Amino acid sequence: MKKILFAAFILGFVGLLHGQTALSTPPQYKSWDTPPAQFPQPNEVNKTFPFAIALKDTTGTIYNSADVLKTDDKPLVLMFWLTTCGPCKMELEAYKANYDKWKQEVDFRIIAISTDFPQNAENYVKRTKQAEWQFESYHDYQRHFGMVMPGELNGLPQVFILDNAGNITYHHRRFIPGDEVELFTKIKETSLQMKSAKNKTQETKGE
Repeated sequence: MKKILFAAFILGFVGLLHGQTALSTPPQYKSWDTPPAQFPQPNEVNKTFPFAIALKDTTGTIYNSADVLKTDDKPLVLMFWLTTCGPCKMELEAYKANYDKWKQEVDFRIIAISTDFPQNAENYVKRTKQAEWQFESYHDYQRHFGMVMPGELNGLPQVFILDNAGNITYHHRRFIPGDEVELFTKIKETSLQMKSAKNKTQETKGE
């Protein structure tokens, strides 16, 4: 009996470690050793999707948004939030509650990007680890996304759906319960539009 309990404890501990690693370490991306300056001039910021913005994960590793935001022919949901924002927390929890069910119906990606000031980086890490979201989360610690997104991200939370060309197919500011239903409808619409465009391209090439 003691041996069984000990084995169960070891398996549980290993599983916990694995879960923490999976949460904090994004797949396939290379770290970015030379991110841009903290305060670039506006004309120095790449405003063409997928940009070139430094993103930190919960381990402090820096990645290039040009790598992270690749759509892979899937709708891309960018959700911008703050740790001090109550509606942001509500929206992210709504995503978490529905994510697995949504993914069974349509293939897409959600990336939650915190725009907290650098001095609040610890709050971002704590919040992300506690939340255990099924989707990726990063910290825009240099706050550069405000220079490239419509309206300079004035008023959070804000959510955008982008197609594989970086075109914005949906944009919503603020959050009230039920908004996540509209978001998923728009995700499905974008997915269908992308598939239709891809099929037309293939048909044209086949002519």
